[in-house]
Amino acid sequence: MIIFGGAGFLARNFIAASPDWEITTFDRASWAGDIRHHRHVVGDVLDPLAVREAIEGAELAFLRHGVLGGPQSIATDQCRKYLAINAESVMSILSSCDHVGCRRVILDSSEQVFGQSGDLSLLSAYVEPSPMNFYGATKLVAEKALGMWTMAQPDRSAQVFRYSRVRAPDTKDVIYHFVRASLVNRPIQLKTNPNHKISFVHVSDVIAANRVALTRTPRFATYNVSCERPIALYDLAQRVKAMTRSTAPIEIEFDTQSGLNFEPFVTGMEWESSAEELGVAPRYGVDAMVRQTIALLREDHDKI
Repeated sequence: MIIFGGAGFLARNFIAASPDWEITTFDRASWAGDIRHHRHVVGDVLDPLAVREAIEGAELAFLRHGVLGGPQSIATDQCRKYLAINAESVMSILSSCDHVGCRRVILDSSEQVFGQSGDLSLLSAYVEPSPMNFYGATKLVAEKALGMWTMAQPDRSAQVFRYSRVRAPDTKDVIYHFVRASLVNRPIQLKTNPNHKISFVHVSDVIAANRVALTRTPRFATYNVSCERPIALYDLAQRVKAMTRSTAPIEIEFDTQSGLNFEPFVTGMEWESSAEELGVAPRYGVDAMVRQTIALLREDHDKI
């Protein structure tokens, strides 16, 4: 197996849980830890020759590379970068797969392909998405390209994973910063829409779903991977306050005239059908993730 974006967060966790696979990782960044159990290639996914040389002999290509979402995903000057890295590189890798005979591909995608919806029942794995930013749009292009590649030959197999926000206990996301403030009884500050809903999934639940995919060879399959229902930022702040016993207030500084939020409003995905299909239900909910981060920061006071 070759993993593109192999030095990243998800790839590192996947490799740690997959000692039964011979793995090559490909990334622009060097591998920072112990690489005795796999081979690491430093290269650029936009370099077709480097990709083709690295993929030689691989039975499966796992595409975990990409430019992530966030504020830049609605910046027009970033469109070219999103197209090149999230979409065009995928088509280039698929061409290399053809050249070397690699017939299985797994692609990391995102809930951002869905754009905006208030009805989770409409956001199952097999409805037509409607992205609202460059990140979601280019991820959807990659999904479409992979589907076309798969259907072109009968012996090909492709699987797509769409994730909500993936986190570990030390991920410096909104949960982390809410907990960090609450543990020292500082106010939790909300500088965006407090009603903005957000969904999470624990990294171990992502890896468990990925591991099941290694045993499957569908012609083409798409999975939504998340947990629970989306939670509003204000409700999340209240939950963190209760779990840390903080008495500090929640401070809201949202300017309704400031234009777009930090990213388009995504309410989550219908993930239960995919969990049933894969046979792996999420083990961690939001409360469990908050508790893990509380425990981590209480053990390491230097991080508070």
